[in-house]
Amino acid sequence: MKKENFVLVALFAVCIWLAVPAFAAKDSHSGAASKPVTVVISHKVADFAAWEKVFTDHAAMREKGGCTGITVYQSTDDPSQVTTVGTFASAEQANAFFASEDLKAAMANAGVQGPPEIHVLNKHKEYPH
Repeated sequence: MKKENFVLVALFAVCIWLAVPAFAAKDSHSGAASKPVTVVISHKVADFAAWEKVFTDHAAMREKGGCTGITVYQSTDDPSQVTTVGTFASAEQANAFFASEDLKAAMANAGVQGPPEIHVLNKHKEYPH
């Protein structure tokens, strides 16, 4: 691994390590019943094909972490900008998954650049159009 890449991966891992506990604390519910959530994650990748291989290889990890489905999107303006939209049975499961060391390692190995933007969303209402 080139020194520059190692530095980027190490920096990314530190950013995730620092960001996840604060993220998880924001989304905890005291006494609320668990309900399904949608998760939107957006980040840049060094090489989409390399990222997609790692992403595909870690399907079992996502399933074990509580992900019940996920869709991958690429920006029309910048193919290295990736957004995933997934579902989890609860915000607690999603937060635990994002805090996992396995996910942090997989994202670093996949060439994710910088900290991801993560949103855990409760469905408010669905409109026909």
